[in-house]
Amino acid sequence: MRKPMDIDFVRCDSGIEFEEWVKELLGQLRMKADRVGKNDCGIDIIATAAVNKNTTKRFYIQCKYYNKPLGKGPIQEIFAGTAHHKDYGEPVVITNNYVTFEARRYAKDLAVEIIAAPEWEEFRRINIEGRVDNPNQHTGLFGLMIAVLLKDKDYFDKVITSTEGEKIKNKNELKLQIIS
Repeated sequence: MRKPMDIDFVRCDSGIEFEEWVKELLGQLRMKADRVGKNDCGIDIIATAAVNKNTTKRFYIQCKYYNKPLGKGPIQEIFAGTAHHKDYGEPVVITNNYVTFEARRYAKDLAVEIIAAPEWEEFRRINIEGRVDNPNQHTGLFGLMIAVLLKDKDYFDKVITSTEGEKIKNKNELKLQIIS
């Protein structure tokens, strides 16, 4: 029988500890994750995941350990930080709390992935039960996390072949609109 992972971030007392916890969790999920440190341009962690022998996916992660729901600010920060790096990594905001409706809508417009309280609850349930009940296929970093947790190649393949091109196209169009 599969042993569930320890995914309890309640032990964190600060944002720095939360960043370390996220880094450790991604490491347990066979991703390379490094904290950026000072002058991070809005990016706390850069994570890479091997998709196949020749391809890796890069994620720029902004971690927020909040005692209130997350607003638009961190989404703006990670979007700008990702644009600053100019190598087409995917922006992700990870928080322990909930995210306002406006911030989720804004993140969707900017193609910024959110992993927040509802996603963590789902991840805990998947971790314990060893299966996915949600009929909607997750994509991005969260989808990869689920696929690796479950060791599910079919789920992994669906995550990798999701509408990646459309996301990048929409993101680039929005970036051009913001610049102009």
